[in-house]
Amino acid sequence: MEVAPLAPVDVEQLARAIHAEFRQKPESKHIASEFAMVELAKLIETIKPQAVLEIGAGIGTITKLLLQHPEGPKQLVVTENHPICLRELATNLHGLPLADYRLIHSAQDLDVSQSFDLVIFDGTLDDDRQYRLFNAGTWFFVEGGRGNTIAQLRRSLEARGLGLNIERRHPHVKKLKLLSKRKFLGLPLPAFRFKPVKGCSIGQVTG
Repeated sequence: MEVAPLAPVDVEQLARAIHAEFRQKPESKHIASEFAMVELAKLIETIKPQAVLEIGAGIGTITKLLLQHPEGPKQLVVTENHPICLRELATNLHGLPLADYRLIHSAQDLDVSQSFDLVIFDGTLDDDRQYRLFNAGTWFFVEGGRGNTIAQLRRSLEARGLGLNIERRHPHVKKLKLLSKRKFLGLPLPAFRFKPVKGCSIGQVTG
């Protein structure tokens, strides 16, 4: 009896489905945007990382994408130390294959001699020493803005004679934000402005 081959996974659809799922979960206010999830899914499909470090797992939105992506890593290390996030992370990853998944509570516990193909920032490293994890060829993905994180990474790399190619990506849409600082007779006047939707940054360390 022949077994029919599995249908290929649409990674963009997978990313959107996981984002929609996690939007409904408790403590979901600060999860990665759908746009960032899709961009990360496409990056993983392209570079096929074998070892990935996720800094700041939160409630597990990106973590689940990494675990379910058809080109997901063979080794996944994630950091998280917030008690609420740790509780939700355990719940949200229940039932997923976790054989190659390791959770550490602080980036300070990382072995800086270890190498990763991809480092994902959805949080911050604890000290500059840990930027030694980045070597020529290391890819990185930054969810949201995190300009200070990128600047610190660049300075650390330059001190070691390394460079940084980075591309900022954002959706070509904006959301309307209500401003209420103006007042008339003590009452706030409605005022609006368009605010860019949160994007992401993708880059690679150069020699």
